[in-house]
Amino acid sequence: MPVLNIIDNEQIGSYKSITFIPIDEIVNCPSFLTNKNANEFTYTPGNDSLQANFLYDSIDIDEKPSRTKSGIIYKISAQFDFSIQHSKIDDYLNSKLPINCVMVGLKHFGQQKLYGSLLNPLKMIYEFRNGKTNEDGSTVRVKIDGKISQKPVFIMD
Repeated sequence: MPVLNIIDNEQIGSYKSITFIPIDEIVNCPSFLTNKNANEFTYTPGNDSLQANFLYDSIDIDEKPSRTKSGIIYKISAQFDFSIQHSKIDDYLNSKLPINCVMVGLKHFGQQKLYGSLLNPLKMIYEFRNGKTNEDGSTVRVKIDGKISQKPVFIMD
């Protein structure tokens, strides 16, 4: 069994970025993902990808396991906000609905986690959020969630 020395090893919280990948952009995905075979996961971004800034401090990813009669189910819930409302963001996200996807979260220290798989996809929706004061601003909130039997795995550790 490998030994991991965790003395003086600290990881800061929060995510640096999040990527949602539509199922039709996945090139290869093992039927059952593990930490050992997660590097076999590959995808090719579509021609209609969206490059837009989002508020990195708005990224929130929860992964809650629960026991059921059929095994462990992972409730994945994630959200992040684009910093503006724009017709191009709306057109892109709307063209993807309804979307089955997987998601990759990148932490500040380089670790990546993959949520979902071909057999256990997540769902993406979005909404417009309008501040009550001038300082609040307006955003587009993207939500990705699902109850899946596939445990989230580490792509890069």
